[in-house]
Amino acid sequence: MLEVEAKVKVDSLDAVAVRLESLDAKLIDKLVQRDCYFDGRDNWLASNDKGLRVRRQTSTGIDKVLLTYKGKRGASKYKSRPEYEVQVDDYDNMVSVLDGLGYKVALSFVKRRQVWFLNGCEVCLDELPMLGCFVEVEGPGETLIAETLKMLELSRLEHIRCGYARLMKKRLKENGIDSRYICFEGDEK
Repeated sequence: MLEVEAKVKVDSLDAVAVRLESLDAKLIDKLVQRDCYFDGRDNWLASNDKGLRVRRQTSTGIDKVLLTYKGKRGASKYKSRPEYEVQVDDYDNMVSVLDGLGYKVALSFVKRRQVWFLNGCEVCLDELPMLGCFVEVEGPGETLIAETLKMLELSRLEHIRCGYARLMKKRLKENGIDSRYICFEGDEK
């Protein structure tokens, strides 16, 4: 499956949520996602623009665990890459399987996410520790994504083509932080 998404940084998610409500967008869910990214020897996946993630997401007390592989980015105005995702039963066992195969935790962080549906697109309002607030618009193609960004009055903002893992690694390096586990203050790692 091909993932096509636009990501923009915003100062606050409140104004975007108000705009979504005014457009009669449908709020699908509010989640907490704990993303754990893996890599092999010599950071082979990251150096080849690929990703391997185990995500535990919690919504109203319901846990869901997803294993995701992201392929190399393609040429696109927005972030576009192959993405394959499967639901698995047990987070800890999946982490142990990957560890047994030689993959090690490269980075793990928590994200708060609201998922909305508007104009045929999934609109995610994301808040991450150390990085701030972002809006992701994922849809079936660039035209629909561009229309949705315009509806949200976000089309003039710069598109960020890299993922949160890369942004987080960069921020950690800039701040001289050696930790691979990042969460909001008061949350458990």
